[in-house]
Amino acid sequence: MGSTLVLSVCGAVSMAAVAAPELVSISFPESVPLSQSTTASGPRTVTAPLDFRGIGNIVNPTVRAPGSGSLPSDFVLHQTVGTVDLTDVVVTFEYNRRVLIDYFDIVQHGNGVQTFELLVGDSLDAMTSVGQATNPDNAVEFFVSRFDFDSQISGRFIQLRVIDPELAGQGGWAFYRAYAAFVPAPGVGAALAGGLLVASRRRR
Repeated sequence: MGSTLVLSVCGAVSMAAVAAPELVSISFPESVPLSQSTTASGPRTVTAPLDFRGIGNIVNPTVRAPGSGSLPSDFVLHQTVGTVDLTDVVVTFEYNRRVLIDYFDIVQHGNGVQTFELLVGDSLDAMTSVGQATNPDNAVEFFVSRFDFDSQISGRFIQLRVIDPELAGQGGWAFYRAYAAFVPAPGVGAALAGGLLVASRRRR
């Protein structure tokens, strides 16, 4: 079945009966080597009130082309030839309450990511994998690839782990943004990126 996605920028989820979950923090391991990117050159951990420095740029609702403004690149995560190491390449999102993940929308780079794993838990010491999602389409610059997880497990901590670059042995990968969509109650919109975007899905 197909679906129609309607996006609007807002500060609250007006369609929902309750306030959208809020991001408390976003983090990425200090130990993981990255090439030139906003995360490599900025903070690896950001906390509420969130801004778009470093790893916080992963939920920035705007996407600027590489080299725009004062930034050498708008990649959030970026590993190039000679530095590719997927060990512990994982982004951790902490919310103020438990969330149930439907999917992640990834704004891809031309050399993007094909497979992600999702881990969920109420403690970083007790995370459970809910499986992997693969998008078979070749990544296109700034194209949004949807990775459906349809998680049956909720938690305050959500981890998105890079498993496979788009092409085997491509020698480098990057992506711009990662927007999480929650499983909504019946008739309620799904909040992306902790309230930055709202998605209304109409099945057909």
